Amino acid sequence: MTAQPKNRDPHSRLALICDRCGTTRGTSNEYLTFRGAWLQLWQLATNEGWQGTDQPTGPHRCPTCVSR
Repeated sequence: MTAQPKNRDPHSRLALICDRCGTTRGTSNEYLTFRGAWLQLWQLATNEGWQGTDQPTGPHRCPTCVSR
């Protein structure tokens, strides 16, 4: 899947979406650029067990799907 901008939620700049099950992982941040927000989100997600490419376009898998 991809990292999607979240314009409707003022507390979350991006959402990372699992390609397998659709689980999302959002982040709030103070970065002004998409790239900065992505780097922060990907670092947090990988620390939690997410796997995949380090690019916003994916693919990405959540910790639950990684363990299956």
